[in-house]
Amino acid sequence: MRPVGCRRRHNRFPLRAEDRGAVEFRFPDARGQLCRMPLRDLSSAGLSMTLVHELPGLEAGSCLEGATVFVGDRRVRGDLLAMHVTPEARPGAICGALFYPLEDRDILELRSVLATLSDREEVTAAPSAASVAAE
Repeated sequence: MRPVGCRRRHNRFPLRAEDRGAVEFRFPDARGQLCRMPLRDLSSAGLSMTLVHELPGLEAGSCLEGATVFVGDRRVRGDLLAMHVTPEARPGAICGALFYPLEDRDILELRSVLATLSDREEVTAAPSAASVAAE
């Protein structure tokens, strides 16, 4: 039997405070409480967020339908499938989820947001490489 490797196949981009990244959804269902959680990172397949308050019943396998991901003034609508809640659904916990954009325009917007985050990472890395070469 082969060891199980990491299933992630997409680059994850951490968000900074100035990105104003957040995830909004209703919990425990579409008629539930509107929740807004800080977005920690984002990829083409998923995201992670920090829970700011307790969400009893949120666990791996929970579906959060009708979510909206915000990065600055940009928004992407879709559904979330929780993959983990570490350690449990209390304030400060990290929830990792798969993200399924709702419509084609949401897919395109997600790609655009990720391209912006990717360009920023390359720009951030470039001065370090140049300064190392200059030494």
